[in-house]
Amino acid sequence: MILLLAGPIAAGKTTVASSLAGRTGVQVLRVREELAARLGVNTRDRSTMQAAGRAPDTETQGRWLADSIAARNPGAAGVIVDSLRTPLQARPILERFDGSVLIYLDADERTRRSRYQLGAVADPMKASADFSAALAHETETLVRSLEPLARLSVDTSNLSVDQVVDRILKEAS
Repeated sequence: MILLLAGPIAAGKTTVASSLAGRTGVQVLRVREELAARLGVNTRDRSTMQAAGRAPDTETQGRWLADSIAARNPGAAGVIVDSLRTPLQARPILERFDGSVLIYLDADERTRRSRYQLGAVADPMKASADFSAALAHETETLVRSLEPLARLSVDTSNLSVDQVVDRILKEAS
């Protein structure tokens, strides 16, 4: 099982990924950490990560992430990817791994803004840029183009984490 999570900032992707991992025993591959390790950049600064993130996508036509999944998952035990940011990252994974499922999470802007502010207390990357600045970045506009590729789209605004996870597991089975 390869579950690919995508959606705008503060839609609940990381929270859902952690809960999915807890319920399924499947490991989480955090794209932010993969990218930072690959490029040797600071994961605490959003603008640095957003700017640096374009290079591997362009250089490999997005295949770098599919290669990372294959390297971490040689026995096909499964992985939860938190989170895709562009269609260029999604397509090689969906083509390479049969049964991979793209899940698009979203929430209304008011909910996402509130979550972002709460998350900034514990997450240096969120603290490095305010919500409006982060939302205005080119990478964030590309995220929306992932929704048509998703097998399931979930508005997390008024759902508990368990309700979101239940929907995802039902769709992925």
